[in-house]
Amino acid sequence: MAKNLVKQSTPTRLIAMELKQTVTSVYGKATREGISLAPTNRSPKD
Repeated sequence: MAKNLVKQSTPTRLIAMELKQTVTSVYGKATREGISLAPTNRSPKD
């Protein structure tokens, strides 16, 4: 899995497109590898 995309806070949908996988499979792979897909640098809502 492209861990560098996760580190850059790339949205899950874009990671799935980059890897040519479904969003569900990206979530599953991340869970199996112990990677959090939660955004780390999200700006506060207005």
